[in-house]
Amino acid sequence: MTPKYSKSGYDITPLPAVEVAKLAAKLSPEAYKVTQNAGTEPAFCGNLLDNHKQGVYVCVVCGLPLFSSEHKFNSRTGWPSFYRPVDPEHIVRKVDTSYGMVRTEILCARCGAHLGHVFDDGPKPTGERYCLNSAALKFYEKGAPLPPESLPARSAGATTTATGRTDGTEVAYFAGGCFWGIEHYFHRGPGVIDAISGYMQGHVDHPTYRQVCTGTTGHAETVKVIFDPTRIT
Repeated sequence: MTPKYSKSGYDITPLPAVEVAKLAAKLSPEAYKVTQNAGTEPAFCGNLLDNHKQGVYVCVVCGLPLFSSEHKFNSRTGWPSFYRPVDPEHIVRKVDTSYGMVRTEILCARCGAHLGHVFDDGPKPTGERYCLNSAALKFYEKGAPLPPESLPARSAGATTTATGRTDGTEVAYFAGGCFWGIEHYFHRGPGVIDAISGYMQGHVDHPTYRQVCTGTTGHAETVKVIFDPTRIT
């Protein structure tokens, strides 16, 4: 099989069924039920629901990075929710007609593990809500070393931490008006690992978006761009 790589440099070549079976055999009963049999954990019971630490969420089966704490929000549904994945190519969407409903199931692109569902009632800028099972994820706190299976293929020998960045990436900040629009276009750039909206400067600690929009806090809407300098400058 020809290897397949995501835009952000990860190996997303589908694993053979025999390899998935070996990995799944190491899972807890709950994780196995969720990822291999499309199960759903009870609402408000997942161990990652109220996790507010910074870091990255990877597939519990194969280790592929799926979601970042930067994109996590409180949906008040009882399951961990995100408004975008770390890379759209790391997620596979599938129509789910179980239980008399029509939903969009989300699966790990590399091992096919059931993760949850995605809905169109999320916050800006995507308007999407990725509803996840905690049992389908493993969390690595920011600064913690990542295992080889969670590293970009181009840097499997490098030292990488749970920011999702390798030693070869660089960071740039851009302040240029509405950050939602800027973030959207940066995400489309080849070599861009991540684009994160936020604020810079200012004299108010932890301002809300509404406060910044008044123009009285001194903040500038800014997009933090993490990129691979060998692919984009």
